[in-house]
Amino acid sequence: MPILTSCCCWEQLTKASRATALFTMVSGVINFIIDVWMLVHLHQMDRNLEDNEKFIFLPPGIIALIYIELFASIGLVLVGMVLWVGINYGYDGKRMVFGWVYYVIASRCYEFFLMVYILVWIGGHRVMDIVYVVPESIGITVFWLLDSALMIAGILCVISYWQELMDFIYGKAKKARRFTKLSNIRNAAYSASGRATPRSMFASRAYLGASQPSIAQFSQFSVPPSNAPSMPSSAKPMSQEAFEYPPHGEPYPEKGGPPPGAQYRGPPPQRGPPQGYLPPRPGGPPPQGYRGPPPQGYRGPPPQGYRGPPPQGYRGPPPQGPPPQGYRGPGGPQAQGRQPPPQQRQVQQYFDDPPKY
Repeated sequence: MPILTSCCCWEQLTKASRATALFTMVSGVINFIIDVWMLVHLHQMDRNLEDNEKFIFLPPGIIALIYIELFASIGLVLVGMVLWVGINYGYDGKRMVFGWVYYVIASRCYEFFLMVYILVWIGGHRVMDIVYVVPESIGITVFWLLDSALMIAGILCVISYWQELMDFIYGKAKKARRFTKLSNIRNAAYSASGRATPRSMFASRAYLGASQPSIAQFSQFSVPPSNAPSMPSSAKPMSQEAFEYPPHGEPYPEKGGPPPGAQYRGPPPQRGPPQGYLPPRPGGPPPQGYRGPPPQGYRGPPPQGYRGPPPQGYRGPPPQGPPPQGYRGPGGPQAQGRQPPPQQRQVQQYFDDPPKY
């Protein structure tokens, strides 16, 4: 909840904060003029006063401290502009708004420290002497007190503006989430099967834009407990066949592996076997539906539909059908090209078909 609901002559904190930004810039300009005037007089006093008078009326390092105050006044004008821009940005201007707050507080604290330092060094019994020597100090003191009071009010106004902005953004969202959560609990407990319930911890922009009475009315909606939840008639328990791939009675596709978790019943894919694939045992038959070459060490007949060379060590009839294109094994077409000389062919024939004595 904001500290203030209105500020001075403005009922809206946004307008009051913009007025605070303008006042900050004006105050920075006036402080800059006062600091320049003080530096001019301090340099004159430093040149004209005697050493014992300088020790009384000029505290050590006062000129350097006033120069720091001069630059702080320039920064006050800049942060006033930053505050104006931050108010126009709304929620996105958080750093600008709080940058103004921290800078103004630090500036007021530095000026208060400077005033206390001067009074402690000079002493309360010499205040009237200072007023006699520099009568303008009375006006400067009154202006500083009024300016500090208005700055404190401006800080409270800007902080209240930010709290009001956060309450507008987050307060309504918190209420909407609370009503949505309550309505979700009631509908989930009493609604029939198939009725959609609102999400528990989230709300759409359109729902956040609704008025609070409409949200409360919606949260009171519920179904009587007589409508007990029941399973839809279309829902049936799933058998083990529903988790097999491919479906029961259908061939396995040529390309691609089975989906994750499915039972693999075909040859391994081209880019490596799927996860969980167990190769056939050495010398055992290939899996059912396999169309590739027989596994190494297999002594049985080639798979049905296989058109390649018979497995090594096979002594049965050759596979049916013509050999595949490009086959150069036994029983296939002779390789075309340059033939070996007759003597080499006779030697090769002698070893391939040795004579019987």
